[in-house]
Amino acid sequence: GAELVPAFVRLLRDAEAEVRAAAAGQVAAVCGAIGAADPAVATILPAVGELAADASPHVRSALAGVVMELAPGW
Repeated sequence: GAELVPAFVRLLRDAEAEVRAAAAGQVAAVCGAIGAADPAVATILPAVGELAADASPHVRSALAGVVMELAPGW
């Protein structure tokens, strides 16, 4: 669970766009698995914000595909 969050954040900030894109596509699943109320989610969200402005269109696309899953009930 939450103990894997630092490793996941490193993947979200990896130098390779393909790695960032793959991780971005799993953001909602990871946040759902650890629970939205878990403080560890707060360490993921800054990296997610960075991905929204990523230079790679593939990374931004992967994030766009899952970002609404982060806000259930909207």
